[in-house]
Amino acid sequence: MAIATTPNDVGGYEYQFVDTPSDMFVCKICQYPSREPHLSGCCGHTFCKSCLEAAKRPTTITKACPICRDEEYTTMPNKQVDRAIRSLRVFCTNKEKGCEWQGEVNDIINHLENSNGCQFEDVTCSNDCGKCLQRQYLTGHVEDECVRRKVDCQYCHITGEHQFIEGEHKRQCPKFPIACPNKCEADNIPREDIDKHRKMCPLEEITCPNDCGMTLQQQYLTTHVKMECPRLKVDCQYCHITGEHQFIEGEHKEQCPKFPIACPNKCEVVSVPRDDVEEHMKMCPLELIQCEYHVVGCEERMARKDQKKHNKEKMEEHLSFTTHQLTNTQRDLNTTKQQLATTCQNLTKAEKEHITLAANTDEVLAKLETKFQTKITEIETAAQKRITELETKLEQKTQQIEQLIFDSNIFWYNTVKYQASKLSSGDQVVPVIVKMSEYTKKKSGGVQWYSDSFYTHHKGYKMCLYVYATGYISGYMSVQLYLMKGPYDDRLRWPLKGHCEVKLLNQSSNSEHHLGNGKYQNIGHKRIASGPVVTIGERCNFYMWYSNQFIPYEHLHKITPTRQYLKDDSIFLQVDYKLEKLE
Repeated sequence: MAIATTPNDVGGYEYQFVDTPSDMFVCKICQYPSREPHLSGCCGHTFCKSCLEAAKRPTTITKACPICRDEEYTTMPNKQVDRAIRSLRVFCTNKEKGCEWQGEVNDIINHLENSNGCQFEDVTCSNDCGKCLQRQYLTGHVEDECVRRKVDCQYCHITGEHQFIEGEHKRQCPKFPIACPNKCEADNIPREDIDKHRKMCPLEEITCPNDCGMTLQQQYLTTHVKMECPRLKVDCQYCHITGEHQFIEGEHKEQCPKFPIACPNKCEVVSVPRDDVEEHMKMCPLELIQCEYHVVGCEERMARKDQKKHNKEKMEEHLSFTTHQLTNTQRDLNTTKQQLATTCQNLTKAEKEHITLAANTDEVLAKLETKFQTKITEIETAAQKRITELETKLEQKTQQIEQLIFDSNIFWYNTVKYQASKLSSGDQVVPVIVKMSEYTKKKSGGVQWYSDSFYTHHKGYKMCLYVYATGYISGYMSVQLYLMKGPYDDRLRWPLKGHCEVKLLNQSSNSEHHLGNGKYQNIGHKRIASGPVVTIGERCNFYMWYSNQFIPYEHLHKITPTRQYLKDDSIFLQVDYKLEKLE
C-alpha cells in the first residue's frame, strides 16, 4: 500500500489508498500508482507521463526503455487504466491530523481545496497576514484573531485593519477615552476633549491671571485671586484709593494720609489719621511746650496738660521773674535819667536857654514811671485772664478728645461688627473639600489622619479635619473638626458661634452625598488660650462632630449604580460652615 502525506503533480499519486492498488497500476519508475498512465509498446509496462518525460530528457545517459532497454520503444496513453486509478479510494492526506474522509482519487483535490472540504488542511489566511493554519480554524482566525481583519474603532467608528486600529490609530484616535493627566476623578475623557477638560480640571496647575508669579491648582484659583493674591485689586479701607494688595498693604500703608497711627507722645488718643497728627500735636496733652512766662525769664518746659499745675506751683517764681524784670526796667530808666542830667550840665550857653524845658524832665519821667507801672498791672491782669481762658479751653479740648476717643471706639466696634456680619452672611468661600488617600492602609493600621489646615474665610478661623478610619465604635468611621489657634485670632470675635457639617462625597455622578449624623450646633466656643499657634495633631476640644457616629463600613464599601463613596482607595470629605452674625 502506497503511503504519502501530501499530493504531488510530478510522478504517481502519493496518497494513502484504502485498498492496495494492483501492480498493473503502479509506475515502474516512481513505484506509485501512475498519474496520466502510458503503456510501453515494447515490454507492456505502465509509466507515469511525467516519469517518462524525465527519462527522455537530453541530460539522461540513455533514451532506452527504463525496464527492457529497448532503444526504439514507444508509449501510448492508457485511458482505461487512468480511469481505474482515478476511481480508487484513498484516505485524506490529513488523516493523521484527524480527518476521516475517504473518497476517489478524482475527488481528493476538490476535498482538499474546497472551502467546505477538509477542515484539517493547512491553508493561508485570506487576509494575507501570513498565518498558516487548519481550515477549521480559518473562520475564527479571520473574524476574531487576524491582525489584518477589518474592524471598526469602537470610539470613532472608522474601519481599518485590526493591527492598525489597535495600534497606531488607538494612540491617535480623537475619541479614545484617556485618564486626566492630573489624575483627577475624571478617567474616561475623549482624547480630543482633554484640552477642554484641563481648562476645568480642579487639579490643573495654572498661573495666577494677576501675574503674581504664583502657580497653583485650579480648584484654589478663585480663593487665591479673590483673597490671597498679592496683586489683588483692593481699596484702602482708610483713604479708599484702589491698588494692588501688596502695594496697599505695604508701601501705601506706610504713607496713607488717613491711616490711623498712635500719638507720638503716647497719649490716650490711640488712633489719629496720619495727616491729622500735626493738628493733634497742637492739642496733645503730652506735648512739651514752653512756659507762658518765658518772656520774663521762666525757661522750664512741660507737658501741655501740666501747664496749669506749673503756673500754680511756680506763681511766686513767675512774680519774682516779673519783679526782677521791672527792677531792670527801673534801673534802665534811672540810667537814662543820669545820662540826661550829665548832658544838661554840658549844655552850651545857647542850649541853656532851654533849661526851663529840661526842668520838666523829672516831671515827664515821673509820668512815664506811672504809666509803666500801670502797664505792668495791665499786663499781669491780661496774663491772668489769658491763663484762665487757656485753662477753660484746655478743659473743653480734653472733653472733645475724650468724646473723639469714645466715638472712635464705637466706630471701630461697628466696623468689626459689619465686617464679621458680612463675612458670616453670604461672602463665605466655597466649601472646603479634603481628600483622604490610602484609606485601606490607614483603616487596617488604625491611623489617625489629619488634613491640611484651612480657614473659614480670608483671615478667618483656622481649622483642620480629623478622621479616625477605624472609628471609636466598631463598624463606624469617626470624623471630627478641630479648631486651631490661628494668626488672625486677635481680629476675630469670640466666642465663635455657627453651624458646621461634613459630607462624605458620593463619587458617582448625579447622586446625593452622604451627610453624617454629627452636626456642630449653635454653641459658643471661647478663644484658645494664648501661646504658640496650635499645630495639626494637637486637639483643641472643639468637636463639631460626634466622635462615635458618621457612616457604617457596610455603606462605605458597598457600590451601587448611584453610590460609590470609596474609589481608587480614596474618600472625599466636604466641610460646609456658616458663621452667625454679630448681634
